[in-house]
Order: sequence, then structure tokens, then C-alpha cells
Amino acid sequence: MFMMDYGVSRTKTPERLFWLVESLLKFENDGSFAVFYDSPGFAEYVGKKGLVNFIGNETIHGTFSRIYAFPPFFQKAAAGKTSNIRLVQNVQRSAEDRTEKFIGQVLKGLDAGGRAVVMVSNSLFTRGYAELQRRFVDARRLTGIVNLPLGAVYPKNVSASLLVFDNRMDNRGIRFVDLRTCGFEQRPHSEVEQLLAADSSGYTQFATYEEVVAAGYSLNGSVYIGRKDAAHSHDSLDGGHKPFLLVNEARVFRGLQDSGRKTDVFEIVHEEGKNESTPTIKGRYLGIADIENNRVQDTMPYIAGLPGWKDSVLGKFRLTDRDIVISKTAVPIKVAVTEKEDIYPAGNIFVIRLNESSSLNRYYLKSYLESEEGMAKLLSLSSGSSIVSFTKESLYRIEIPYMPADRQKTFETEYKASEKRILELETGLAEERKRQRNLYDLLSDEPKVQRSGNNDISQDEVER
Repeated sequence: MFMMDYGVSRTKTPERLFWLVESLLKFENDGSFAVFYDSPGFAEYVGKKGLVNFIGNETIHGTFSRIYAFPPFFQKAAAGKTSNIRLVQNVQRSAEDRTEKFIGQVLKGLDAGGRAVVMVSNSLFTRGYAELQRRFVDARRLTGIVNLPLGAVYPKNVSASLLVFDNRMDNRGIRFVDLRTCGFEQRPHSEVEQLLAADSSGYTQFATYEEVVAAGYSLNGSVYIGRKDAAHSHDSLDGGHKPFLLVNEARVFRGLQDSGRKTDVFEIVHEEGKNESTPTIKGRYLGIADIENNRVQDTMPYIAGLPGWKDSVLGKFRLTDRDIVISKTAVPIKVAVTEKEDIYPAGNIFVIRLNESSSLNRYYLKSYLESEEGMAKLLSLSSGSSIVSFTKESLYRIEIPYMPADRQKTFETEYKASEKRILELETGLAEERKRQRNLYDLLSDEPKVQRSGNNDISQDEVER
């Protein structure tokens, strides 16, 4: 096996990713294995098992039955040599332009009947690489694509996948596997192995080369994964109705952008009434950090109007009871609704405002987007290889399974009841933590004596 470095996640358990690669390679007792551009920790991991025959850079000597390739997109970032994200992006872009060359090197070093696994940026699946995707499919050696969870490689907001190549003449197609929303980090190895081997609704699907060609040579797994099962399940759910198309049901726009310039007509105030130069408080300013556990927290600063503020213009940003907010970046995806008044979302948040004539209930929409199916749909619509994010146009493409209005209403009722229970539990938890901190005062038999300067306190003073 031959490996090029990509930059393994700086997590406590990088072995989880190493184990996945090992499983995909299907080592043979009589096979040979090489590592090229060693990824931090991997050579040591496989070396303990006696698997490594070659580790090197720049040149591949000989051929091997198993090859693992990590193109060196993020060597500087992985080595901790830079925290400048723009430098990381530039390193990545220049490397992506050489993706085909890297993979060509790998395949030249592969024995007949051998297998290779190559780590790539998900930008490989965009339109800019359409011709390369076509050549991969026509060559009939690409047999698997595994989408990794965000955070599996470093930097943590990089989206990456593993390509599996088999140097055989009898390959029939490509198995698409999506590990982004299946709980990869928590699932037992046996369950992950099943996902890698058999069709499973929502996570994996085998497609013949003919089916991939018919789909326009797309290597986007969402085109294939779960399409048959999902269509069947939606038919049983909606009685054959067409799904809701978000573009027909809502308007999507970004929140207020705080540029910090003198021309801004608002200012962020962290304590109400503390800034005398901007006394007109308009409401609260909702940032990404104020959304935790997909709930709007009461940590928001205040937004104050400066000269030039016009309610008729800026009032459209104020959240209404028809709104859902969703983070612009997809790491992590945050979705929330709020009953709070006078909330103005920040520019790194998208507002999905349902039309007055919409048939969607916002609590049903929120529940769908937070589901495994909804999260997988959102991830398939995200773009960017260094900063994974959504665009307004991509959000408009969301399809939501049809559900009658009365059934949608049950989502709202149940959500509000659940929110009430959560608040009660959080209040009880806070009170119990306070009691725990005061256990000494509650349980100690010693009299409380306040000492202030004089260490000699009389018994009369104690009694008083």
C-alpha cells in the first residue's frame, strides 16, 4: 500500500479512521504494502501489525498489492506549522489541481488484482472536476466512495472522502457509502463493516457503472444512496403526494452583517443601557454561538440603532413566527426556531421565512431538517472543501416529505411540550448543582465564624 498525507484529525481516537482504511484495503497475508507521505500516526499504527513494506516520499519503488494514498493537501496544517486558513486553502487548491496526477501514481504502483484507497477533498465531486469523474468511471477501476464525517481530517471543517480502486477487469460498479450522519464514531466495528458491504437505506448503495453513466457520471453519493427505499417510504407516508419544495414554500435570506464600519446603522451592545451614545435598543442580536443544542439561548447581546436606522428597511430582518434559522456554515449544522421577540440574526445565519400561503409548519420543517434524513440532505447540498457551507440557492433545493397539516401540527405541539420539560429539567439541574456546591454549609456541624483581622475570637462573639 502507498500513502500520501492528508492530515488526520487531531482527535483522541484517530485509530478509528485508520481502522476504516484497514478494513477497506482487505489485507492479504502474502500482499505487500507501502506508505507514501506518511500521515501522522498511521505508519506507526499499521507498523505495529507488521504490514508496512515501504514508507517514502516523492518516488514509488516497485509495485504493491495494497496502496493507501493521502495527497499532501494539508501537511503544513497537520504539522501545526500554520493557523492561517487562507494559507491552508491555497495549499489545498494547488494540491487539488494535481489530484489526477497523485491518483495516477497510485494506480501505476498497484499490482494486478491489487486495491488502493485514496483520501481526497470533496471538491473532487464538483462540476469543476466533471471530466476527471468521467475518466474514473470509464476506466472501471473506481469501486467505492466513502464520505467521511466532518472533522475526520484536520482542519476539522474539511470535507473529505476515501476513494477505493480495484485493479481488476471484472469490476461491475461503485459502492457509495455516507458515514457523515450514521454515528460513525460511536457505532461498533461490526455495524460499520455491514454498512461497507450491503445496501442500507440512507447510508450506502451499490450502483453499476451503467447507472452512474445514466446519472451524468455523477460521483455524488446522494444521487444513489437510499433512493429506492426513500421513495417507497415517502409514498407510504404521504399517500403519493409530491414533496414540498422549499423554493415554493419560503424565502431564504441572510441576517444583518456587522461590518464594524462607521457607515453601519446599528451597533452591538453587550449590556442594555450601558452605552449612552446608542440609547435606542432595537432588540437582541443572534449569532451562531447563541444557538446551542439547536435552541436559541439567552446569551445574545443587544442591537442598538444608530442614526440612519430605518425600521421600514431593517425591520425585515427581525424574526417572525414564520421563521427558521440555520447556520451558514455546515460545521456543525445548527437549526433553530424561537418564540422570543425582537431578534435580529447575524449575517452568518440564513433565515428561512415561510410564505403566508405556505402549507409547511415551521416545527415540522425544523424536525425534518434535524432528522438523520434531513441532515444527510443538508450535507449533500453543502459546498466548499476548506470552509463547508450553504448557499441560498442550495437551500432552495431542499425537498420536504409531504405531510397533512393536522399531522404537521402534532410536531409543533410535541416540540413545545418537550421544550417545557427540558426547561424544567434544566432548572432542577441548576438547583441541584447549587445544592451540591453548598454541601459543606448544609451538612457541617461546625459553627460558622466570620474572621476579620483578629484571629482570636471569644466564645461570647461566637455565640452572638
